[in-house]
Amino acid sequence: MASSRRAMRPPHAAPTWIAVILAVSLTPFASALRYGQSEPPPKLDYASCAAEVEEWVEVQMAETAEVQWQREERSSSGEPSMPQTLFFLHVARAGGRTFHQCFLSVLMPSNVQCNMSYHVLRDDPTLGCRLLATHDDYGMTTQLPPGAATGVTTLFREPLDRVLSMYEFSVHISGRSMGLDLKQLPDETLYAARRKMREHYRNLVPTDTRNVWPWTLLSIVMEEDLWDRRDFTGIPPPPVGFDEGRVDMYSRPHLVMPLRDFIELPLAFDVVHNGATFQLAGITNNSVLPEAKRLRQCVLQHPELGEEMLKLAKARVDSLIHLGFTDRMEESIELLLAVLDRSFSSQAFTLPGKNPRGRCKKPKKSKKDKAGEMPWKSIREQYMECLKDQMELTQLNEMIAFRHMGPLKFSRKERAHIPANVMKRIKELNALDLELTEYAREKYTELLEKYRPMMETINDPSSDRC
Repeated sequence: MASSRRAMRPPHAAPTWIAVILAVSLTPFASALRYGQSEPPPKLDYASCAAEVEEWVEVQMAETAEVQWQREERSSSGEPSMPQTLFFLHVARAGGRTFHQCFLSVLMPSNVQCNMSYHVLRDDPTLGCRLLATHDDYGMTTQLPPGAATGVTTLFREPLDRVLSMYEFSVHISGRSMGLDLKQLPDETLYAARRKMREHYRNLVPTDTRNVWPWTLLSIVMEEDLWDRRDFTGIPPPPVGFDEGRVDMYSRPHLVMPLRDFIELPLAFDVVHNGATFQLAGITNNSVLPEAKRLRQCVLQHPELGEEMLKLAKARVDSLIHLGFTDRMEESIELLLAVLDRSFSSQAFTLPGKNPRGRCKKPKKSKKDKAGEMPWKSIREQYMECLKDQMELTQLNEMIAFRHMGPLKFSRKERAHIPANVMKRIKELNALDLELTEYAREKYTELLEKYRPMMETINDPSSDRC
């Protein structure tokens, strides 16, 4: 006797297409309600919110201006370009993994890099480690060496592309669970079994993406939604390779939560929309600042207060020692090398702060190097090799995830089929990030003009810079 959920239904419960459409359209809300969205936050009074937000932003602006002044004083006095601690503020789906793993990780020696801290801060950066990369917001700087001793860098991405990428990646990482045959379990244990499976896997692989904010939150909702679409409709995904013609890959409710539903999830307002603004302001739901939760809710419930947070985020952009853009990755890397007085052609294993006058020394080749064994590689060589490996790994992971979900394929070509009203809605929901990104591009252009002479020698092996 078949034991699947579909076979256990009585004959009169067989889904009609109307029932299928209704069930599919309701499942995103069912999943969201089950996981942290069942109790909406209390309504906050506008007057009190406005007073709190304005007062807090004023204090933060003053502190940011002080840091900027200290940095200018430090620069004019001829101190080393490298700050005591470099904090990479990693905005989700803005190219940060490539920037961190393929560049920053080979720029500095491993003994001064903070341990992987994407799911928990495992080192005290005030006690020795000098490179911290996390999805934490700007509030993390309160845990780092004060003032100009900490330099912050980040990457920006066009907000529409970033939101679409967050949807695609949420589907991708959630699809990894679809190969597990949990459908054979009794109905009453189905959800419990999935939770147990998820907890076991996360404990087994602590650095798994689903242990990293914001995927810790998004993956739960998306995983449950993927299973619900099977459970509620009783319709398995079409076989891999099934040709449905030229259709919108972002609206396949029989397979996965459509994009139009994803962007309206309460959780999306919390961790997706205006993500760069919220991270730079320091009010994400992953913040170390105790006041962040209330301030964020004030902005979410009273969107006009978002202008105050945008003002603060712009001030923080001005205080960054470097910023880059996903669509100009290599140029962004060269810009940071120029800011830190490094060369793309050398192996940077010695920090400027370790030697007199902040200069580092190029490593001498060992006897093994001269014999043709174990040659040291330049930052560029290591970056290019890492970039190639990451692309291959991403393609493999996507293939594994999507083979259990039916004919899904996300790409820039497929994005062209997204309805105009959906794209318009994404723009509306990310108005703060759109304005912040334009402001960041102006700042980026200023930095390029300032460091252009130094960038011209970045790739010169004969340069005396290391």
